[in-house]
Amino acid sequence: MTTAGETHAPSWYADSVADAPLREPLAGDLHADVCVLGAGYTGLSAALTLAERGYRVVLLEAHRVGWGASGRNGGQAIVGYGCEVDTLEHLVGAEDARALFEFSRDGMRLLRDRIARHQIDCDWRDGHASVPI
Repeated sequence: MTTAGETHAPSWYADSVADAPLREPLAGDLHADVCVLGAGYTGLSAALTLAERGYRVVLLEAHRVGWGASGRNGGQAIVGYGCEVDTLEHLVGAEDARALFEFSRDGMRLLRDRIARHQIDCDWRDGHASVPI
């Protein structure tokens, strides 16, 4: 549970933005259609998608939005996966590897659409960093 003096987990993200105001802990009865646990990328996306479809959504986070891995990633949104295509094809077959790649492209389209639709001031830049091993 976040306490009044707690800051965000150490990260580039935390050092580059002002802390959002702390919220009071949930108290009493609250009625919703769906309760989403965790306000990382997946939880936020699920909560937004459900709310856009008319569900009453409660989003609970024990710390702060993006506290865990979502707040400590490299800040890149790119298509594909963390392995080469031939590795993915070996694991799931060519047809499913292609479907998985298309899912990642769909995710990028969804992200760009949400940035535009909600006018999110996120300093978006196309591209990615590649570091040789």
